[in-house]
Amino acid sequence: MGREIHGNPHLSHSHPAFLPLLPLHRCSRSHHPPVSRQRPLLTSSHSLEPPSLNTATPHSTHGTVRPFRLDPVPRHVGLIMDGNGRWGQLHCGARTDGHQRGVEALRQVVHASVQWGIADLTVFAFSTENWCRPASEVAFLMRLVTSALRAEMPAIHDSGIRLRFIGELEALPPPMQACLAEAERSTCQHTNLNLNVALNYGGRREIAAVARAIAHDVEAGQLCADDVDESLFAAYLRRAHKAAHNDPELIIRTGGEQRLSNFMLWHAAYSELYVTDVLWPDFTAADFAEALREYARRQRRFGGVHSRPS
Repeated sequence: MGREIHGNPHLSHSHPAFLPLLPLHRCSRSHHPPVSRQRPLLTSSHSLEPPSLNTATPHSTHGTVRPFRLDPVPRHVGLIMDGNGRWGQLHCGARTDGHQRGVEALRQVVHASVQWGIADLTVFAFSTENWCRPASEVAFLMRLVTSALRAEMPAIHDSGIRLRFIGELEALPPPMQACLAEAERSTCQHTNLNLNVALNYGGRREIAAVARAIAHDVEAGQLCADDVDESLFAAYLRRAHKAAHNDPELIIRTGGEQRLSNFMLWHAAYSELYVTDVLWPDFTAADFAEALREYARRQRRFGGVHSRPS
């Protein structure tokens, strides 16, 4: 998968695509049919914890988000950006228009993530299964990624965002691979936000690739089979794509479908899931803030039991 990792040719460095941060040219939501608001996959009656100093006011092009204190703020958020094609067909008659509009939604969420102090944002831009879509749509997405990434590099540098690409990038056109590699190289010192973009990515393939790498090292005598446990497997995963060292505490899916769709299957074992009916192109900083609020209300027990205060 992707680039070779030094010292182990069987463990590759994945990469994916950045659906970038373009200037906003939004139509008013009032021009579109109303969309049902969030539908959390899991809900909790637990009230918001006492406020911390984590206060921010993410900007929204549809009005400001009132400041509120949030505790905890997730370190790592995953995004399944679903609904672009449906939005394009509904409002413009073409799926590709939805992808173009979706770039603007990503811009808002990335900006808000920097403001909230989120360390890692991993976005699912293109799956290994998306090659089954019409060839014209796939070609449009490839062009969109490359052109938008080039246009947005100055803003990315100004915002201190580090780009990392995960997925099987060797299947992409060589010029596109070079563009992604240069973007990754030129932002490697930035620390405000790690933006991990998954392109030609599949969670099952990722797990299978790591299993092959471990099997090779056991066969070569570099590992003992008894040493293979969850921690070692996770370490191989980190080496494979050099992305976030922590699993996502929160995974947000837009578009209403309640499934992971092969996204970060290993990493999502204890992620909080939040599903909204809002199609991705209509997703705003205010919607993102609501997902963070819901996350703060959850009790994360990891199989244990929280004792009630006396």
